[in-house]
Amino acid sequence: MTTDPVGALRRERSELLRLCRDLSDEDWQRQSAAAGWRVQDVVANMGSAYRALVGPAALELMRSNDIERTNDALVDQRRDWLPTRVIAEYERRSQVMLRLIGPVSRTPLARAPMRLAELGRLRVSQLLCAIVFDTHTHLRHDIAPALGRAVPDSDADRMAVVLEWMMAVLSNQLHAARPEWLDRPVSITLSGPGGGCWVVVPTAVFISDRYPVPWLRSTASQCNSPSGERSGRAGATAR
Repeated sequence: MTTDPVGALRRERSELLRLCRDLSDEDWQRQSAAAGWRVQDVVANMGSAYRALVGPAALELMRSNDIERTNDALVDQRRDWLPTRVIAEYERRSQVMLRLIGPVSRTPLARAPMRLAELGRLRVSQLLCAIVFDTHTHLRHDIAPALGRAVPDSDADRMAVVLEWMMAVLSNQLHAARPEWLDRPVSITLSGPGGGCWVVVPTAVFISDRYPVPWLRSTASQCNSPSGERSGRAGATAR
């Protein structure tokens, strides 16, 4: 499935702004589902990430060995901000990101490698996938439930972008530290919107039909079949 990170990010941004414009002062100060962060801090985290990625802090973020600690430091700088300033930064900086990286995503530069903290080396285009994953997760798991609000719907394209990011990070983690138990290829099938099939080997993750070994690519193609046992299928539902 060909993903559209730019379109996915635009929709996620709209969802978040729609929810935030309806928040009271009490809502902003409510504890989110992210440990130690208020709802305001979660939004500040997302806004500060946009600013860091297109500003002087980009180098610090890319060289960090602990991205969570870096995120905490950026949030701490904004603890005393008013909610209006927090959401204004998010709205402005996210729009700048879309204007900058949207056109870049249609050029060869999108395939250029970059490092993002301990998450490893990624393509520039996958930076948008990371932001979509971050927004999608914070909105649906950390903010909406804490406020007692309905969890916004997603769609196949946004879920596909989220999964692209998850598999890219998993691939880097496997390359950095091969698990002892992973001594043979395993296929993962996720059903539902945005789902797909991936082949996991000791040092990487491949979309099943792009795996470079023909016989395994053929075997992995069975992961969408009812039986699935021959490919070592691990079934799950993407929601």
